[in-house]
Amino acid sequence: MGQICSRQRFELKNNLFGEKEMAIDLLIKNGTVITMGPKRQVIEHCDVAIDKGKIIDIKPKITLKAEKM
Repeated sequence: MGQICSRQRFELKNNLFGEKEMAIDLLIKNGTVITMGPKRQVIEHCDVAIDKGKIIDIKPKITLKAEKM
């Protein structure tokens, strides 16, 4: 089962949008994702970064640097 890390701002490096650093609101660690595509691909043991209610990255291990609030 995945682990949820929240209530902090994190610096996300090398995300799907090619940005080197981006702050996120929520990180789900080691989860399972089922895509919305026609094949309904299942991605296991991945981290999901979410900011302002939108998924901004999905990959096996997301590298973060926590920020003090």
